[in-house]
Amino acid sequence: MTVAQAQEAPSDKPKNPPITVLAYQLQAESIAQNVNLIGTLQAVQSIEVRATVTDSITALPFVEGQSISKGAVIVKLNAEEEQAELKQAQIISAEAKRQYLRAQKLIGRGNITEATLDELKAAWHSAEAQQTILQARINDRTIRAPFAGRLGFKAVHEGALVSNNSLITTLDNTEQMYLDVQIPDPYLQQLQLGQNIQFSVAEQNFSGAITVINPRINPESRLLQMRALVNNPDALLKSGMQVQVQLNLGEQRQLLLPETAVLMQGEKNFVYVVQDSQAQTPSFAVRKQPITIGKRYFGQVQVTAGLQAGDVVVSQGILRLKPKSQIKIKAYQDKQPLEDLLRGKPLEIPNKTQVN
Repeated sequence: MTVAQAQEAPSDKPKNPPITVLAYQLQAESIAQNVNLIGTLQAVQSIEVRATVTDSITALPFVEGQSISKGAVIVKLNAEEEQAELKQAQIISAEAKRQYLRAQKLIGRGNITEATLDELKAAWHSAEAQQTILQARINDRTIRAPFAGRLGFKAVHEGALVSNNSLITTLDNTEQMYLDVQIPDPYLQQLQLGQNIQFSVAEQNFSGAITVINPRINPESRLLQMRALVNNPDALLKSGMQVQVQLNLGEQRQLLLPETAVLMQGEKNFVYVVQDSQAQTPSFAVRKQPITIGKRYFGQVQVTAGLQAGDVVVSQGILRLKPKSQIKIKAYQDKQPLEDLLRGKPLEIPNKTQVN
């Protein structure tokens, strides 16, 4: 063969050979919708123990931090004066009753009038009422737990003079805790009573259910407050504790594709979509398609506009492509691990009708 003949012979190597890529076929997937928020814990029942009268403390029969049952005595105030007055009232009441009963026996003999009998009866009832008043004053000087719970520190000690402004201790029922959370208003349509909310403290997981959703949104923060009820069997959770919670908003059907398939140019995002081919050819054309993306998940992004289920996009090798490039699909990325795909054989593109 002469040199001229060699120059005129066609070359076996194509000028623009197909670019080998990996592809990904989009399908709608059910994705759990979770949002991370900050919540504040507080006891279901919590009070500050204060006196209702002004007097000195005679006894504080509890240990700081102890658990007590409903009705147990927390504080005793000085009630000596009231006890003395009660004894006097009991004597007066007993005498008033005796005189009334004696007069009642004389009413039929004409020795006493009905008006006098009524006066004696009223005096008796008045003396009994005075006993009741004094007994209530004595009861006010013994403070009992209105519910079972755990006591706090002693803010005062025996002998101290207290009034209704004096803090004595605190009482909290922490068997269950309220978890108050504020959530942005865009999530309102996804909220409902009974939804699960989760968090962890000291490597222990807790969960609860939403029991109350505030009907009002804070006009300044645009946040909505909701409340969940959480069991606290080991008393690990404390009032005032802040925790990072995860709220489960259910599942949503979304189109996802690998982040490696997205080409960012400025503020816009694009993908290369593989064109359908009716003929059984080893290569395919691609077109550059603008898309809108939403949430991001561990190596994947949500597509909210620009693509639909069944579309096939280039997921590896996009930086070598141009709108009129020809490609050869080495493998589909969603079928097996990437390291195995890179060693595999080229595959044909599936037809859209095969997508479920």
